[in-house]
Amino acid sequence: MSVSLLIGLEKIVSKYLPDSASKPMKVYAALLQSQDEKIDYIFVKNLTGLSSVELTRAIKNLSDKELVDTFIGEEDTRKKYLCLTDKGKAFKLELIEEVANGS
Repeated sequence: MSVSLLIGLEKIVSKYLPDSASKPMKVYAALLQSQDEKIDYIFVKNLTGLSSVELTRAIKNLSDKELVDTFIGEEDTRKKYLCLTDKGKAFKLELIEEVANGS
């Protein structure tokens, strides 16, 4: 993802999440880039460079806004996953449309 696209996305996200800090945006961006329905908590942690505490707070922020859900793995209950909610997916489509329109 290019720097200019990231800057554009940050402006759009801040329009929709004005009280949001950069950490929740980093987590949401990681979910946006994923081709999978679910993404591993540790993968997001490594991708964003956030500490466990920072990541937990960022996820709570997104979860409180009903954009992200967390769940425990069925096969390995030690694994934690994140996924976009329906509202999070709709927000993703809005972001894509905004970027495509050059807003």
